[in-house]
Amino acid sequence: MESEARGPTRAPDLRLHGSKQGFTIVELLIVIVIIGILAAITIVAYNGVQERARAASVSSSLSQIVKKLTVYQLDNNGFPTTLGDINIQNNSNTTYQYTVSNSTAPQTFCVTATTGSTTYKSSMSLPAPTAGGCAGHGVGGIAAITNIVTNPSFESGVNNGYSGYAGAPRALVTTGCYHGLQCTSVDTSAGVNRGIIYHVPVGSTYQSNISYVYSAYVKGPPGQVVVVSARPTDNGDAYLGEGAGGVTYTLTDTWQRISTSAVSLPVTANRPGLQIRANVAGATPFYVDAVMITKGDSLYNYADGSSANWAWSATMNNSTSTGPQL
Repeated sequence: MESEARGPTRAPDLRLHGSKQGFTIVELLIVIVIIGILAAITIVAYNGVQERARAASVSSSLSQIVKKLTVYQLDNNGFPTTLGDINIQNNSNTTYQYTVSNSTAPQTFCVTATTGSTTYKSSMSLPAPTAGGCAGHGVGGIAAITNIVTNPSFESGVNNGYSGYAGAPRALVTTGCYHGLQCTSVDTSAGVNRGIIYHVPVGSTYQSNISYVYSAYVKGPPGQVVVVSARPTDNGDAYLGEGAGGVTYTLTDTWQRISTSAVSLPVTANRPGLQIRANVAGATPFYVDAVMITKGDSLYNYADGSSANWAWSATMNNSTSTGPQL
């Protein structure tokens, strides 16, 4: 029996079986996500290593400083006035802040060291380096700020640093204040343009030809209008910030913050400062508390030497105060 006739044999199509296909979009997305996760883990780990290295560096520096301060006190019956007295200086990596009191018993000190954004502190009572800054010092590489108002919340009375503008009577208030235990009322029933002035003390840290921000918290009868301005002198000169440049606020029966800014003039016997005056006579007094004057163009949250991590430069409620931005 003859075999059936067959046609020519066809070679296999190698184009199909030997070809390579590319990644799908889903596969590419998965790879990208995995790479992103690995990169994030690497960055976090690297930052952690950097942070630990900075912490170790500032801790080591503080430990050496505490030893030098201790030796200096034993030899001189007091801690040095500056860290420069024990050959400690700021460098390109680390900056130091130092507070000392040799008039207290026991004598005290506190040192803040900052590398990058890492800040540690050591003190007489807690010599072991710990995270954070001493009271009154800047932290995280951000400089401390100063409230140059010496009686910012009227804790030492309504006349200490203040006077009534146009003879406006003022009285000490001990309930319902914004900050601390005391504030002041300002009687404007006798007429418009009456208010209160804070006078910058001669010899303070206030500098001429520098931009300052002036602020206070006020409340009063709803609808009462007040103007806040920087007052250059007490001798009748035109007031900075008044008129077209003045900042006008309409009061409510809740505390609100009012502020203005101006370039300062020289501090003389006719002292500059902050002025808050009524634009409308009111049968009911308005109230003032938490006065703040700071260098620069920024309005910072209110703080004084009684605030967290702040310190008075001298007597409580009767001196300037310094601390980190709150």
